[in-house]
Amino acid sequence: KDINRLENDCSRHTSHKACTWATCFAPSSFAGVQVAAQAMVSGGNILPLGKKWTNNRQLLFQSQPEILAATPTFLHLLQQALNHSLSERWQPRQITLGGEPIRPTTEHILQNQFPTSRVTLIYASAEMGIIAKSHRKDGWYPIRFLRQRFDGWRQENGELQLLRNNDWIKTGDHCEV
Repeated sequence: KDINRLENDCSRHTSHKACTWATCFAPSSFAGVQVAAQAMVSGGNILPLGKKWTNNRQLLFQSQPEILAATPTFLHLLQQALNHSLSERWQPRQITLGGEPIRPTTEHILQNQFPTSRVTLIYASAEMGIIAKSHRKDGWYPIRFLRQRFDGWRQENGELQLLRNNDWIKTGDHCEV
């Protein structure tokens, strides 16, 4: 995807203007570029998070980012690294999760650790971009949330496949209709 198409796909929420986006996604990954484009369109900036949890705690405490974009695994590890007092002082306005399936415990972490944060789950692929968004915290994407960035879809032996330019792309993701 080119940057112009990514920028056109970005949300333009006035509540996201000039926000700091904390993210664990590498700048070279599709998700990292997507988060950076969203921050740029919003006039915000990126706070890169790493694998050293003491550094992440300090960065989050000092910077107080309004938005966290991460994988569910990162959220689980972050929750373990945060102490109770920090979570009371840092509640991001928005948490966006993607890149892997939600675990059964993710919803519990979100409700207990980040009760005031708005949550968005994103299902995306590098070939298509964002395919579905949901504000559910249980990991399911209702079919009405599918975004038509492809020519068709099917379920083949439980796998979601997407049609683009007369080619079926195997996502490797299981789905239930």
